[in-house]
Amino acid sequence: MKITAVRVFEVERPVRDGMALYEIERHGLAPREPSPYRTTFTQIETDAGLVDLSNGGSMEVKMLGRELIGLDPVPVEAIWDRLYTFSSRGRRGCAR
Repeated sequence: MKITAVRVFEVERPVRDGMALYEIERHGLAPREPSPYRTTFTQIETDAGLVDLSNGGSMEVKMLGRELIGLDPVPVEAIWDRLYTFSSRGRRGCAR
């Protein structure tokens, strides 16, 4: 089994009526103005037809996802190590 695709996408739903009303201005919205519901997902597909959907994602996840294409998805620790190596922090992590 091999990873064939990694996709990061955003889902936006209609305005949340009566929910998430803030009393302060934020992100260009006036006080008490309702905002649409937005969330990001990461989807990983395999050649065996298995699909994993995770909540969250970013441009960095999308770029690092290219490193997963063709890999076996089962050895999770090896994949984590590979992604950590290719990330902007590298093996030194936060202890710079």
